[in-house]
Amino acid sequence: WDPELCKFFDIPMEILPS
Repeated sequence: WDPELCKFFDIPMEILPS
C-alpha cells in the first residue's frame, strides 16, 4: 500500500499487508 492511498482511505498503515 502507498502512503497516499492510506491517506485517501484513512487507513492506518500498520493494519495493512505490504
